[in-house]
Amino acid sequence: MEDNSYYLVCLMEECAEVSQVVAKSLRFGIDDSHPKTGDIPNHELLSRECGDILGVIDCLLDMRVINEDILMQYRTRKPDRIKKYKEMYNG
Repeated sequence: MEDNSYYLVCLMEECAEVSQVVAKSLRFGIDDSHPKTGDIPNHELLSRECGDILGVIDCLLDMRVINEDILMQYRTRKPDRIKKYKEMYNG
């Protein structure tokens, strides 16, 4: 496996883990915790998994697989786009 392929697989896996925590948070509540994870609430698990994604993104930036200028451009415009579509659908 090419070096950047390994990190891309890591990113894919971390995104899947975030998806799972989000699903559990929606299903059981963001402040709830799973009996197997002990006292760790879903919002903390989500924070941990998002941190893992950011760590992998840092690796991909260092390897120049991801362009930092493009990343920041889209990162800074996303909140406004989310608000716009939320208002459109929620009235």
